[in-house]
Amino acid sequence: MMAEMQQRGGAGGAPAARPRVSGAQQERKGKGVFMQFIDDLINLRATAILIVGVLAFGAMVWFHTGSSGRGQQPKGPSVGRLKSEVDEMEKAMGAILESHTGVSQAAEEAKQAVAAQHELQEKYKVSAIFVFSAPNQGLRSAMRNMALHSWVKEVILIHEIDVGDGGGKADAAFPKHLNGKKVRYFPSNPIEPPSHEFAKFKACAELAAPENNVCYYQSTHRDASGYTRSLWANFLRAPKQIHSSVGANTYFNDLELTYRDDSFGLDSGFAFLAGGAYFLKEHAVNFVARKRDQLQVVMGGGTHINQEAFDQGSDVLFSLWVNRPPAELSNNMVPFATGIGEAKLYERGAYERRARQKEIHVVALKALLTDRLRVMNGGDAKVSRTTAPITPRLDTVSSCAKDRCLLTTNIQVVPRARSMKGERIGKMLRDKLETRQATPECEVFKAHQYYYAVDGNMQTQWVTTNKNVTRNDYFGLDLLKLHKDLQTISVAAAHPFQKDLVLEVSMDNKRWFPISVKPTKEFVDVWRGFEVHRYTYDMSESLAGAWQLILETPKAKHSSTPTPPLYIQYVRFRAQVSYKLPVILFDLDYKVGDPYDGTHSTAKKA
Repeated sequence: MMAEMQQRGGAGGAPAARPRVSGAQQERKGKGVFMQFIDDLINLRATAILIVGVLAFGAMVWFHTGSSGRGQQPKGPSVGRLKSEVDEMEKAMGAILESHTGVSQAAEEAKQAVAAQHELQEKYKVSAIFVFSAPNQGLRSAMRNMALHSWVKEVILIHEIDVGDGGGKADAAFPKHLNGKKVRYFPSNPIEPPSHEFAKFKACAELAAPENNVCYYQSTHRDASGYTRSLWANFLRAPKQIHSSVGANTYFNDLELTYRDDSFGLDSGFAFLAGGAYFLKEHAVNFVARKRDQLQVVMGGGTHINQEAFDQGSDVLFSLWVNRPPAELSNNMVPFATGIGEAKLYERGAYERRARQKEIHVVALKALLTDRLRVMNGGDAKVSRTTAPITPRLDTVSSCAKDRCLLTTNIQVVPRARSMKGERIGKMLRDKLETRQATPECEVFKAHQYYYAVDGNMQTQWVTTNKNVTRNDYFGLDLLKLHKDLQTISVAAAHPFQKDLVLEVSMDNKRWFPISVKPTKEFVDVWRGFEVHRYTYDMSESLAGAWQLILETPKAKHSSTPTPPLYIQYVRFRAQVSYKLPVILFDLDYKVGDPYDGTHSTAKKA
């Protein structure tokens, strides 16, 4: 077999074109599946993705037919022939990988990426917490939605009102298990005095199962099913941050209220949790355990904040005192349907809500500043034990329709916060919190928000209003998991420079590989004088061409030749020059085959 390959491959191990012979199809038909694959490889019709796929299949065959006794399959003649072909194929693949170090490196990187994804998914386990005053359909829908997901291990129900003897009846109304997940009902609020806001942190810190290290909370009036999966994927990107989903007004307002003081290690970012939020259990434990110290700091500052105000402002205090930039997604916030008809767009007044919480917000920041000073002078932290890292916010900005992906971009609607002195931050926050109505800039963003690029509706669009595109600006997608068969990327845009943007793909969001592909272009409509076109990028053909180029590259140039990733999770379009126009994006979507199916653990055993 190897001699035949070397004879056909020519000098240096580089595959040579095989001359056509009469009856080639009959000859090919008489060969086994694996021998046909080798012929394809010799003629450069197979990509490295297939190499890895077939090798994995070969490993599984070996696992079930090897002499170690682990497999249960009988060793009949057909199995023996199959194993023989697999052995020959593995030898041939080994020779190819040895000759093409770029392919070998890509295979190793893919193996590490798959292992890292599997490890990350196994590391975090979630307790889903719901605080309610009366059982309703929204609560039941929220419970069912969360119980569907593998990372959620239990559901905790906190009855906000003490129902007394009626607790037994209420408990009986809820299932003990839902989709295999344990449901735990507590008939009265686990804190005194009762507080809806503080209860979720108390439940996370003291009621969640010991083996669970993440908590999820949402209001029972919000339907989070449209972004549960993507919000979780966003959490896995940066687990130490608070991850929440909010409406466009809240998103914009929260960015306006975000400042930082790098000399103190302070971040004033605020996260609104009611729309759905994931956060580490250790953050809740720290918050609850330090409540007495925190109250002393807050109440000792000459303010009118008492314990009741403290409990009601718990979201503000918790998100500020975690002291890390929160990771919010600007999504379509809808309530659970309460009657006949579809759910409508739904978001309460973010600015008015913040104005009502002005005092607790400013007091919380003042307490955090005092705490940082105490730590810098050698004292113990009483409010927060974390120092805000000098890191940018995540580039994820919205969930895609049907919860299939995340929109990513480095084009911000509010300029990124610059470091300034803490006392100046307090003054600016107080001034900003006086605003009770959405600003004109916020209204413009809401009309052309991030979500409109990925909502599947061609009547809406994301526009980078008042922001022309500059060099290295980008937008793209996080596909939530590694994919081995990315087929097409589709972009419907009115900006005329779409065809000039460089398309890049990545496996880890760190190393990017440019894809050389000319999209097909189809006229769609005209919007405010701009022609809207749909651009379709054939990724499978382009990636196959990239791998063919790698296999044809002389060995001496392997180290300097970029190697395409075997799996893809991230896609982006990046500007190489500046344009005096904004991004006008109507739709961004993708088509993909089966995602990586999580058989890493089996392969590892083999």
